[in-house]
Amino acid sequence: LALDDSLTQFFPEGPAAWDDITVHHVLTHQAGFPGVGGGSQGWTNEEVLSWLLEQPLEFDPGSAFFYTDTAYIMLALLIERVADQPFETFMEDRIFSPLGMESSEIVSRFPPDVIGGAISYLGTQRYEWPKRAVGASSQYSSIADLMQWELGLRDVTLVSAETLELAFTGHVADPDIEACEYGYGWNICDQDGWPPHQTHSGRHNGFRSGFYRAPSTGLAIAMVSNGTFIGNFGPLVLDVGYLHENGELPPQPKASAGLELAR
Repeated sequence: LALDDSLTQFFPEGPAAWDDITVHHVLTHQAGFPGVGGGSQGWTNEEVLSWLLEQPLEFDPGSAFFYTDTAYIMLALLIERVADQPFETFMEDRIFSPLGMESSEIVSRFPPDVIGGAISYLGTQRYEWPKRAVGASSQYSSIADLMQWELGLRDVTLVSAETLELAFTGHVADPDIEACEYGYGWNICDQDGWPPHQTHSGRHNGFRSGFYRAPSTGLAIAMVSNGTFIGNFGPLVLDVGYLHENGELPPQPKASAGLELAR
C-alpha cells in the first residue's frame, strides 16, 4: 500500500473516474467524493460504497478540497481489503491494544432502530438513528485512552517518524478554517495568538469530540461529550488552548456558545 496507489487497485469495481484517485487524495479529501447525505442514515460501509459507485465525482481528483465523511468510510473499507480483517479488529490489534487503550473500541453492530431514539442526559440532543458506517465515527473512547493516544504520538511508538511527519504536514488549504491546512486526519494551523498546533473535531447526533495539540509547548487537550453541548467542539478546544497558554480567553472567542463552559 503506497500513497500514490490508485484507488481502483483496491476497488476494481470502481468507475473509470476513480483511476486518477490516489490514497493520498482520499486522506486529504481531494478525491472528489460527494458527501454522504441524510439518506445514508443507518447505512453500513458496504451500503455507502454501493451508493458511491453510482455517483459522479464532484471535481477532478487533486483539483480541490471538500471535507466529507465519505473519505473516512472509504479509508476504513480500504484497510479491510488490504489487511483482510474487519476494521474494528484492525484498530484493536494495531492501535488500541499496543497503546493500552483499554476503554476504546469500534462499535458497528447496532441493534435495529429504536422508535423515538435516545435522548442525551440534559435533554439537548436526540440520537434518532444509529450510524453503522465506521471510519468516520462509531469509535467509543475515554479521556484516559486519548491521553495514551497522545503519548503514542509524542513517543513515536505507533508509526514511524516519517509517517508522522506526513500526517502533520499541511497538504492542501482548508477554506473552512482560518490559517489552516489539512494533513492526514489533522488540521495543521498557525493562527495569531496560538502556537502552531494540530487539531480536529467531530460530531454526530448527540456526540461531540475535539482534540488540540501544540507540540512546541507540550499542551494537548481532548474534549468529549455524549450530548450535553450543542455545537462544535473545534472552536471550544481552541479557546481552552488559548486560555491555558495565555491565562485568559482570546479577545474574540472562537466558541461563543461555549464561552461559559470555557470559563
